[in-house]
Amino acid sequence: MKAARSLWYLLLLTLPFSVRTFVSGPATFNEYASIFLYASDIALFLFVCAVLPGLFKSARALPWRGTLLAMLVFAGVSLIVASSLALGLVAFVRLLLCIGAAVGARQLLKDASVLNLTLVIIALLSLFQAAVAIMQFTGQGPLGLRVLGESPISVADPGTAKIMVEGVKLIRAYGTMPDPNILAGFLLIGLCALAYLFIKTDKGLYLDAFDQTKSISVNFQKYVMNRLLYGRIVASAAMFIIAMGLVFTFSRSGWACATLALVIMFISSARSAGRGAARFLALLLIIAGALYFFFSPFITARAGLSAGEPSVSYRVAYTKIGVESVIAHPILGVGIGGQVGASVAEGRYAAHGMTKAWESQPVHNLYLLIASEIGIFGALAFCIFLVIVMRRLVPDRSLEAGLALSLLVGLLTFGLFDHFLWDIQAGRLMLWLAIGIALSRTDSGAEVD
Repeated sequence: MKAARSLWYLLLLTLPFSVRTFVSGPATFNEYASIFLYASDIALFLFVCAVLPGLFKSARALPWRGTLLAMLVFAGVSLIVASSLALGLVAFVRLLLCIGAAVGARQLLKDASVLNLTLVIIALLSLFQAAVAIMQFTGQGPLGLRVLGESPISVADPGTAKIMVEGVKLIRAYGTMPDPNILAGFLLIGLCALAYLFIKTDKGLYLDAFDQTKSISVNFQKYVMNRLLYGRIVASAAMFIIAMGLVFTFSRSGWACATLALVIMFISSARSAGRGAARFLALLLIIAGALYFFFSPFITARAGLSAGEPSVSYRVAYTKIGVESVIAHPILGVGIGGQVGASVAEGRYAAHGMTKAWESQPVHNLYLLIASEIGIFGALAFCIFLVIVMRRLVPDRSLEAGLALSLLVGLLTFGLFDHFLWDIQAGRLMLWLAIGIALSRTDSGAEVD
């Protein structure tokens, strides 16, 4: 299991970096018509190979394994109608590997030390991404990190996401992700990881450390010397920096979903660590107040929502395209990984007035996108699987269950407004990471390998 643990940590380290090499597809860059090999693909494959001996045994222990199997079957069958068999096969293999990684990580993450180190790694990566995001926004340009997958963002580039503040165009922060919304999703995970670590240390810093037989001065001295105190100070500072990075993504979906995830984390932790949850809430309010005090012009400029703005009107159009596609191909879908190509071939974008190449983007709804690619029953199997997992988490009063629930609810709510959890490498790894953490809490399995 040592090899599996090492490869698991390697997979985590590759997750937020869009390091890839072109394999085949159009001569010009096209995310949805080209095949790329990511560094994380290699780490994912190696990890699944490492856990393969116990993978089927672990899968058989899942009472809801039939829903995952049904989803895979529908995804595989959809290849029959895929317009590009190569793209479909790559998408199917990645889905298979992600499911294998989540099921395989289930056993590893039951070990508290593995879970804690996993969350520390995620927190550190999120801190790095937030720092990159802050420097990108303040410098209004890339940092020269192409080797880590940084996008060539520029105010002059029409493909770079921007916001308008007091008549001035400003680029949104990307980190090393291909889109600001994807960065926002990763920072959401980082905030939840830090929230867990912050609350987890509360008992050791207060209840377990306080000796009623000693004087207040002795207890205070012991408190000041407790290394957990300085760990929490660092965690609090990191949360502020990551939250600042999240602000500079200017992802309204990210803001809302991160807030929802942290609220669920607070409510869940209040059941088992009331005072720790109260201190966590106080920290959140301080961070939110400080961010609004310093950056209110940027926040208010982005906070408004208009039906006529492109981010809304395009999403409405993509939703209509997704519905049309599902109606036209309800059982088999258009083939996994093929929604954009099929919709272009069927003239759906042109019918909605989208004639520019960059306008041919996926349906901006996770569930509608899945249904359009692998059919209604494949999407339904996936949704049933998620509902079963989350229903098993709700009665669990542990902080670990609260973490898993906050991650799933935050990301799956994000899925209502975006597609990256299904068809973008970093996004799909985020989703199945959260599912892996959830699976580790959905049975009594306290055993540690």
